[in-house]
Amino acid sequence: MKKMYRVFVSSTYEDLKEERIAVMRTLVSMGCLPVGMEYFEAADESTTQYIEKQIDTCDFYLLIVAGRYGTTIECEKEISYTEHEYDYAARHNIPIFAFIHSSIETLPFGKVQYGKLKELNTFKNKVSEKNIARWRDIPSLVDTVRSSMYAAMETYDHLGYVFDNRTDISIPLTQNFSNREVADRILASRKTYIFGLGCTYLIRTLEDRLMNDPKLECPDLKILLMQTGDSAEKIARKRAGWNEQEKKDFYTQTDEIIQKLQGNNAIQRKAPVTKDKQDSKEQKTDPPTSCLIELRHIETLPPYNMFIFDPDEEKLGEIIVHIAGWKTPSDNGRPALHLYKSNNAFWFKYFLDQFNRMWNFAEGQKE
Repeated sequence: MKKMYRVFVSSTYEDLKEERIAVMRTLVSMGCLPVGMEYFEAADESTTQYIEKQIDTCDFYLLIVAGRYGTTIECEKEISYTEHEYDYAARHNIPIFAFIHSSIETLPFGKVQYGKLKELNTFKNKVSEKNIARWRDIPSLVDTVRSSMYAAMETYDHLGYVFDNRTDISIPLTQNFSNREVADRILASRKTYIFGLGCTYLIRTLEDRLMNDPKLECPDLKILLMQTGDSAEKIARKRAGWNEQEKKDFYTQTDEIIQKLQGNNAIQRKAPVTKDKQDSKEQKTDPPTSCLIELRHIETLPPYNMFIFDPDEEKLGEIIVHIAGWKTPSDNGRPALHLYKSNNAFWFKYFLDQFNRMWNFAEGQKE
């Protein structure tokens, strides 16, 4: 039996656009329906009345606070729309989950409302009387939102909309993720599988970050790329809209970068956490060891790029699939599938099986 939860996402807007997009993507991937100002339509009633009616329809209230207090309500100069939303949710006993930025002094100028710091701090003190979580950047915000919402679904299992005639929540379709977003998720995992044409920009991003930040740890990687120099590469170039000479070394550069990473003993991998250590309050890990990076090639044209994170983990297992297009730029305009093992088990297994079959085929290149 599957459920869908409505989650009201409350925050200041202009300074947290990217954070709101990331959080809403995460909620959708978990089978939730985010509700926020982005989707509000013009209404005859006052703005506050409309907002209150939207909050009434939601199972959870999610608050994101950074460096701005926000726009104050015209008839109530002393309170912002965000604080009004929070107070309304609190009065009506809607479960509240608040995420407060850990250090606003690190935020860029323009994202801190210095003229309203007193009001902001008073608001944060009020919010801090309940359970809160801290965040410092988008990846940490997404991680805390995801873990908090999974806990909420278990705690408030009487809430939500039941879909008892569905065997699985359909896979959310979204725009494809940037190389930076994928690299962030790779570096946050203990094991990642990568499959695609070449992923040169992504691999180069990983190399730059690992080489320039010795504190970063690399997960174990299985990288499955298209074999270059045959008809599949020619079709791939036509599909991308390249001529024969354009980006001539695009795919071979990927191999060279991966070989460089394989030969660099300074790159360390995340040590696995055993069940005993997971149960321990200290959650100590073994010292990191050399990163295990495996590379194979397959003599076929991939229909998509696929990234599988922590495939063995029930709660952390995640897959991103970027759909290929004919002469379509590799930007955020292409569609992507985003699913989690925890709530899309069937399709997670489907794509994981696809990778494993291609990985095994690539070893011998024959059925």
